Amino acid sequence: MTKNIIWLRQSPSGAWATPFVLPAKLTREVPKQLRSQLELYPHSEIHLPYLERKQTLPDVSQLQLLSDIPGRAFLVPPNAGPDYLTRYQIMLAIAAAVHEVKLPPFCLAAEDGTVLEGRESIAWLKPPIERQRHYFRVCRAVSRAFQLHLRNRFTAAYFSDMERFRDTEKAWPVLLFAASRPFEGKLRSALTYEVLDHQSVDKFYRSATRGLPRVLAAVQERLVANGYADIARAYSPARTQNIVQSVQRDRNPMRSLLLSQSLLFEVFFRFVNKVHGLADSQRTLRTAPAVAAKFVFELRSHLRRFYNNIPMSELALPLFLCATHAMFEARSVLE
Repeated sequence: MTKNIIWLRQSPSGAWATPFVLPAKLTREVPKQLRSQLELYPHSEIHLPYLERKQTLPDVSQLQLLSDIPGRAFLVPPNAGPDYLTRYQIMLAIAAAVHEVKLPPFCLAAEDGTVLEGRESIAWLKPPIERQRHYFRVCRAVSRAFQLHLRNRFTAAYFSDMERFRDTEKAWPVLLFAASRPFEGKLRSALTYEVLDHQSVDKFYRSATRGLPRVLAAVQERLVANGYADIARAYSPARTQNIVQSVQRDRNPMRSLLLSQSLLFEVFFRFVNKVHGLADSQRTLRTAPAVAAKFVFELRSHLRRFYNNIPMSELALPLFLCATHAMFEARSVLE
């Protein structure tokens, strides 16, 4: 079986070295023992450990093999943290774009089943900037995809523990959030609901109120089916108006959710602005790893305190992949 060996690492200068080794051509820097070990793995796509500027490949016996989807494997160093695959794959996407290398087939995938073809990473080569003709249309498409994905994944993650339905004061705002339509901006400065804009908040509640009965019906059915009939009445579609009024009286949980969404979006587009132009010179190429690392840190930091002090860090990679796909699709249509 032909293997694509992918090795993302930093050179002594701090820039990313050529991030891909083409099929069946392992660099001489890889120890012979490791090369022979790789031949035994039945995977078509193998990722070597990510190495920062002063790191060297650890002993082969210390590496851990992770295979999360068919045909893909990661050789992970022993000191890798829980966010290793998230950080690695986001950096891989940016490295693939800013280096403009010929890509062997590879994919980016998250635990929730979100999968992205590696070639779509090219969206990060020239992300949108304000002076471009299609800037707003691309950003609006990314914003819509980002919001939809966040609603679906956050709601599912939050209620993965069904005991959280017992705290209606915290659960109802989540369901209103899930029931609302993504914000459809008409101005460059408005891409998500703004908690300080009364018109924006009113628009959110109108949208959420229309969608809430459908969401409540599904929740009530789920509660009854899983032995929570004692609290199912609190989620009856007939209570839609009462639920909305209750959430509006105690605005803090809902404001917290909308503000968290806006902050996540700010982190993402701040990163978009920094990535733009990274391929322009060797000096900016050297900053790319640091820029990507800071983005991963900020994204996961915001998700760790997204709502009700319940960590949602696992959403970082799916959101990045979703936004990357939306940016790739929007630019493909418009260009």
